[in-house]
Amino acid sequence: MHRAPRPSLTEATHIGLVMKSVWRQSGLPAEGLASQTGAGFAYIAAVFSGSRFPSRRFTIRYARACGADHHVLLKVWEDEHGRRHHPVEHQQTQQPHSAPAYHQFP
Repeated sequence: MHRAPRPSLTEATHIGLVMKSVWRQSGLPAEGLASQTGAGFAYIAAVFSGSRFPSRRFTIRYARACGADHHVLLKVWEDEHGRRHHPVEHQQTQQPHSAPAYHQFP
């Protein structure tokens, strides 16, 4: 069975952008974030940029460190994780977005 290749992490991922926004809103200094998550800031910066995809466990620790609801952040994580590991299946389950049809009457 042929599998589609995983998307590369060469550009910022949705989870990375969301995590960066959560951190900025928390007001937590970079040193405090690294200390409370148990990860170096280089790793966190790599998550922000999309060159690393965070683990589920790290995502929970990160949300708690920032004072965010970890359930919400995990929902974003699960969605992106699913797209990365099953891109073809994910595309088939989404409904295409289309503009409403307008009929012209004489």
